[in-house]
Amino acid sequence: MARAEPLGGERSLTVADGTRIVYRTFGHGPRWLVICNGYGGSFGSWDGVEPFIASRVTVLVWDYRGQHRSGMPQRDALTLDHQVDDLRALLAAEGIERYTLMGWSVGVQVALAAWRDDPDPVDGLILLNGAHERLLTHIMGGRLGGLMRPAVRAAGRWLPRVAPALRPVVRRLIRSEGLLPFLDRIGAVRNRPENLPEAIAQFIDLDFGAFFHMVALADMQRTEAWLHEIDVPTLVVASGADVLTPPSVMRRAYARIPRAWYHEFPDGTHYTVMEYPEQVARLIVEHLERLPPVG
Repeated sequence: MARAEPLGGERSLTVADGTRIVYRTFGHGPRWLVICNGYGGSFGSWDGVEPFIASRVTVLVWDYRGQHRSGMPQRDALTLDHQVDDLRALLAAEGIERYTLMGWSVGVQVALAAWRDDPDPVDGLILLNGAHERLLTHIMGGRLGGLMRPAVRAAGRWLPRVAPALRPVVRRLIRSEGLLPFLDRIGAVRNRPENLPEAIAQFIDLDFGAFFHMVALADMQRTEAWLHEIDVPTLVVASGADVLTPPSVMRRAYARIPRAWYHEFPDGTHYTVMEYPEQVARLIVEHLERLPPVG
């Protein structure tokens, strides 16, 4: 049986297959907002957004199985279906009966899979900077075509071998005052977000074999045949400088969802949530106002 236990400022939940899932809640609003993070994304990614939404919602966000502080299951237990099962267990542990569902990056696919699995408790969707299906097919607008699958398989084999040697170098770069200006200058990120170095630090400590296996599994997701069935208000957010998930990918989902609104950050990258936290928070609050009142 799933069992929630306190863990400092967060909690942990041991789910049915014995995997320990670490999650965090924050805010004190009457409505629940459940955030499906990007693969590799950490709780700190939302630090800038938190102050602007904490009075409007109570947020639940978790570390996916196989990432960060959550446990590592068997390799065949890292699918999107397993992530959805973990979410269902977290909702039950917290007594959450109705909620708004938000996905960022690969979390868009997790959110859509969760809605498809059990749509009734979901009163709204927010899809931010993420492909709705076939992750590797749509990444970078599909420009790399069939190269992505073998590239991901290769990265899953060799990166775990070289990661121990690379981590000290990357940590030194993270501590460098020139990191954010450099990333800003080359267009990798905008506005020099202060929480980005810590996000990178947590990312480089991942088990990359598991990470790239999860990325490959996300390429198996298919949604276009039923996106038109989504019957809750849905906000789709894209960014003009998002190389990983360009606006053309987000607009494809937007065009298929009946009750959808679209917003684009002209200069944002894939990390808009850290680059423009106040504006992202404002979009969230505006979308919540479209939803039926709580209770």
